[in-house]
Amino acid sequence: MRSSLLLTASALVALLMVGCAAGGGADEGAPVPASAVSTVELGMSPAEVEALAGSPYSVEPEAGERNVEVWHYQDGVIMFEDGRVVFRYSEPPRKG
Repeated sequence: MRSSLLLTASALVALLMVGCAAGGGADEGAPVPASAVSTVELGMSPAEVEALAGSPYSVEPEAGERNVEVWHYQDGVIMFEDGRVVFRYSEPPRKG
C-alpha cells in the first residue's frame, strides 16, 4: 500500500513538472494565492482544503480500485485517498 502510494506520488510529481513546463493550465481557473496549496496539511478533508485553498481548476479521479482524486491548482497539486490528503506538491515561488 505504502509503496504504491509513493509510486503514485512520484508519478504525480513527474506529471506536474511536465504540466508546468507546458503552461500547466494556469489560465484555466481563478488565481490561487501562492501560499494556499503549501498550507494544506496531510489528513485534511476535501472541504477543509477547499475552504483553505479554494476550488481547484481541475479534478481528476484516478482509475483503479483505490478511492483516489487529484486536485490541480495554479501553484500545485493535492492528492486525496479515501477523502483525506495523502500528498501535496506546491511549486516554489518564482523569483521576479
